[in-house]
Amino acid sequence: TLCHCLFVFFCHISCYYFPVGKPGNSTAGQLFLSICLSVYLSVCLSVCLSVCLSVCLFLPQHYPLYRVSDAGCTGRDAAPPEERHLLFREKYDVLSQEASHRLLQWFKPRLVLSGHTHSGCQVLHDNQYPEISVPSFNWRNRNNPSFILGSFSSGGYGLSKCFLPEESTVIALYCSTGASLLFLLPLVHCLWMRGLLRCLILCPISKHKFL
Repeated sequence: TLCHCLFVFFCHISCYYFPVGKPGNSTAGQLFLSICLSVYLSVCLSVCLSVCLSVCLFLPQHYPLYRVSDAGCTGRDAAPPEERHLLFREKYDVLSQEASHRLLQWFKPRLVLSGHTHSGCQVLHDNQYPEISVPSFNWRNRNNPSFILGSFSSGGYGLSKCFLPEESTVIALYCSTGASLLFLLPLVHCLWMRGLLRCLILCPISKHKFL
């Protein structure tokens, strides 16, 4: 709004000092307006970039920022205890220390979202930049996959984690359903055959009584 008001103010100045009727004023007025327009656009662009970088910036990426391991990660979707102390390799499991430092200094993100490790984790870099590693959304990689729903605005953000049914639970349901069917189908078949035999036995008797 301030940039727009300044641009309108300079337009009025150009119209006042460079009226169109006088010779030579048209070119000078156009030059002055072009300068005002370029200044206006550059100021607006710098303001928008500064606002986006300082207020609205969230950094989503596949590879996590550098961390030694998942030793400090907790929660239902964290790595198994036997894998949490395995050291990460730079440029393979996580970004390098140099790249991570540059990203944080360049963008100064309010939140970093990452993946790749197939396990959930929350890390605070430099006591200022939070990072959340999203676990895998696939039964091939973990028994309890999950996903995150996020709501982002200029005033903050809200995250909600949703878990899928565990693969072991689904397999147990399939097995129990199959076992129940294997037990019930022969039972139903036997009951049906028994009822059919009774019907065949009783039908001649009832016909004889009717006669």
